Amino acid sequence: MLKGLGNRISSLKQELQINILNNKNKRIFGKPKKAFSEYLNEDFDELFYRTVHPDVDQAIMLGQFESGYHHYKLFGHTENRLWSNRLISQQFRLEPKYPHGMFEPVNASLCSFTKPSSKKLQQSPQSFLVVIIAHLQSKVFYAGYLSFFKDFIPVFEMFDRVVVAVENEPLEQLLVEPFCKKAEVICTQELYNFEFQPDLVVFLSQQLLPHVKYFSPDLKRVIYYCLEFEAGFFPLGAEYVGSERVIAESKNLIISTKLLKENLVHKGLLRKNRVFISSPEIEVFDVDAQKKNKILLYYRPERFNTRNLPELIWDAVQEFCKRNKHFELYLVGTVDTRFSFSIHGNDVYVLSKLPKQEYTHLISACDVVVSLIYSSHPGVIAYQAAASGIPTITNIFEDRDENCLQKISSNILPYDAVHENLADKIEAALKMPKGIRSFNKALYAGEQEGSLIEFITQTVEIDKS
Repeated sequence: MLKGLGNRISSLKQELQINILNNKNKRIFGKPKKAFSEYLNEDFDELFYRTVHPDVDQAIMLGQFESGYHHYKLFGHTENRLWSNRLISQQFRLEPKYPHGMFEPVNASLCSFTKPSSKKLQQSPQSFLVVIIAHLQSKVFYAGYLSFFKDFIPVFEMFDRVVVAVENEPLEQLLVEPFCKKAEVICTQELYNFEFQPDLVVFLSQQLLPHVKYFSPDLKRVIYYCLEFEAGFFPLGAEYVGSERVIAESKNLIISTKLLKENLVHKGLLRKNRVFISSPEIEVFDVDAQKKNKILLYYRPERFNTRNLPELIWDAVQEFCKRNKHFELYLVGTVDTRFSFSIHGNDVYVLSKLPKQEYTHLISACDVVVSLIYSSHPGVIAYQAAASGIPTITNIFEDRDENCLQKISSNILPYDAVHENLADKIEAALKMPKGIRSFNKALYAGEQEGSLIEFITQTVEIDKS
């Protein structure tokens, strides 16, 4: 990466001249090169652009572009890349600067990326479904993503053609096959080559909305399968506002539980929306009533999982282990992190996602489960453990207060993350009886009127001539 500003001007000129000489007879991407003198005369700060965008600098070194300006004119302006002219130097006698580290201006960007405007497409001769998702990788293909594909198995059968468009690479196409063998898995950029209008578009992330609006600006035959309305994905700020806007704007929504729906109503986000509650399956398993000094804590230390309060989990484990001896603590749920250690005679295991049978065997042997989620979405693991008969600690949040949680299951010990100590709660939960099943499904998930197929059919038929 280029560093500094003033000291590199002469070397930058030499690099540009060398690149031009090396590419004397080339036409990059079919575009004729400009004379070197023309690049220098443009009111464009070449060094700033290459400093901010090291990938561009590398491409220039490899001879793929003649200059940063060349890249900007071809691609950078459509990608909303930061650039600078020389006005700041003329007006304030200051050189452009782009800091890294703590002061890097990572939010000097648009709220959402720009995509081509809507295009009128021909009606498809066959029934056509497009699903747009952010990623398709086995390491994160569980929970919400897995629930979506399971829910939509009968929906996929309704359509002659199914396309799954994925925003981020790499793509593991085989993950889709068990749910829909006929699905075409593509990158989202390929959506703009389509000749036919989909009958239905389903998307799973607010950041994918620009792709969706290319096919349906009014969002009428579009369903937002809402997985992400969780504070941890985007703490309060512009992205959080964006998530609220997508919910308010979407005409057709699929959300997980009655608890989440009531919270969105309370926030004033659901007014004229059609809403279907998918009701996640709470699978009850057999629990050994005998205490075994084992504790399971749902642990998500990745930077995009702050909603699960991993720092509070970590602090509680340290404090609990200093007070107690001869316990086994299992911090389960990381995407790809695994290690173990001991504190004061207690064994601590940090584990990535386990195979279902192994996970079930482990959680059923535990005396206490801790599963926190500081968001409107209530989660699943805490309620699965409580329903099966394990004393379970989960946190209160907005409308999900202590009274509500205890009505859902007598095995839940509500935790106030602001005012209470989690290590104290774990010790209190260890005194509760184990093995008595308790779960109020209607209060947690609600009772949905009609089927998913009916909801999909009604959405497809909206304003369709």
